[in-house]
This record gives sequence, structure tokens and C-alpha cells, in this order.
Amino acid sequence: VRARLAEMKQNDAGTNAAKATKSDVYIAKKGETLKKIAKNHGLTINQLREINGYPKSKKKVEPSEEVKIKP
Repeated sequence: VRARLAEMKQNDAGTNAAKATKSDVYIAKKGETLKKIAKNHGLTINQLREINGYPKSKKKVEPSEEVKIKP
């Protein structure tokens, strides 16, 4: 019984980690900019660039591009 409970807890932890990961990524929509995405998520554009490893010159994103919003 203890082994089964430990297994269930481990599975739940993995599921919760997967859910958190999905919320860490934003899928860009047509016409959006890094500035708009950053503002909508309480970040500065420089913070968003740093999280994603983007150069300072990057301002635009492609539709459906995955943008990390949490480090």
C-alpha cells in the first residue's frame, strides 16, 4: 500500500510539473510584438528578451512562435 501511495504521489508531481511548464510558454498571435507580450505578462521587453535569449534588435515575433514568459 505504501509503495502504491508513493507511486501515486510521484505521478501527481509529474503531472503538476507538466501543467506549470505549459503556462511558462506563450504562443504568439499574428501582429503581436515582444513589447505587447511583455506588457501583458508583467515583464519588460528586456526581461522577455533575456528569458528567451533574443538579441536586443528583436522586436517582432512570428505567429505561433513559442515565447517563454517565465525563466
